[in-house]
Amino acid sequence: MDEYFALTHPDDMKSSRAIYDDFVKQHAPRIEFQHRVIASDGSTRHIKGVGERHQSPDGEIVVGYVQDISSFVQTRQELTQAEQLLRLAGEKARLGGWRVELDPESVTWTAETAHIHGMPAGYSPPDVSEVIEFYAPDFRQKIREAFEQSIASGEEFDVVCRLLRSDGQQPWVRAIGVPEVDEQGKVCAVQGAFQDISKLREAQERAEESDRQRLDILESISDAFFTLDEHWNFSFANRQTGVLLERPAGELIGKNLWREFPETLNSKFERQYLLAMKNRETVRFQDFYAPLGKWFDVTVYPTTAGLAIYFRDVTREIKNQEHLRLVEAALSRQNDTVIITEAESVESPNGPGIVYVNDAFEHLTGYSRSEAIGQTPRMLQGLLA
Repeated sequence: MDEYFALTHPDDMKSSRAIYDDFVKQHAPRIEFQHRVIASDGSTRHIKGVGERHQSPDGEIVVGYVQDISSFVQTRQELTQAEQLLRLAGEKARLGGWRVELDPESVTWTAETAHIHGMPAGYSPPDVSEVIEFYAPDFRQKIREAFEQSIASGEEFDVVCRLLRSDGQQPWVRAIGVPEVDEQGKVCAVQGAFQDISKLREAQERAEESDRQRLDILESISDAFFTLDEHWNFSFANRQTGVLLERPAGELIGKNLWREFPETLNSKFERQYLLAMKNRETVRFQDFYAPLGKWFDVTVYPTTAGLAIYFRDVTREIKNQEHLRLVEAALSRQNDTVIITEAESVESPNGPGIVYVNDAFEHLTGYSRSEAIGQTPRMLQGLLA
């Protein structure tokens, strides 16, 4: 035996000798052992041995076998590691598994699935009807129909529902089911994954609320606003866009700018839009859109997805400016002196300020237009007396 124990791994030497000594001293009928040995090539092997006492003509002998179980131990270790990783992943991702046998009916939950339902590890409900009761009332019909349809059609299902736990919590969950068929092609079981997606759902709701707030702002502004993707398709348009373009804003979504408004091709609109898209720079311009008979003031901002465009109808402003230019041109040619002041009382301490004088004023008084603007008519006292 000393030669045998010489091959035993040093870390297993003490326990192996103890097992053998106990077998000898207690005259036990059977011995079982498992330990490591150092092979001739220096590698470590795992062995398992079994021996039993037998009587022979020459006296008592021990008959048994020794088996190399290194591959089995390695596989078991790998499986243990895999189980640990799977359990860790399940805990961190709040992901569990489940299985329902149909005949006879039985339900199996993993520890994480039980935990998501607010139940202790090792718990599995007795049947599917009990599983359904864990769901919030508004979702029980949904999960029941998904499960029953999977059995009837052999198709997988993937649904999002909400639980109603005994502690009052209502986590959002994702249930995935995959039917399993027997040799006759009949569904005999359904199994799948179960995940708590509450945090993801909350993040989605926050993002949706943020989007709604942004949309509310864009809908409330007085300017028209729309966005284009990189292919020049409308991806958003507020109500004011529809008003100014005389088209329902919703009908523009997904439509191509150049096809919907072909008159913009080979115009200032096209050139400025292309400039903003190519150079990734903000541009602002005014141009007349003949089909609508409107002047637009347009500001174009490049975005990661395309362009964001604000615009407003400045037709009235343009017409007013043109009218003022015509009036000013007419007044400037008058031989009579023309002075226009602010609408204030002439009795006020400073008097009304001058806002316009024509050419005849400059010729008569000797004051230039720039000298007169902002002064009061009192500047002429004595000069015209």
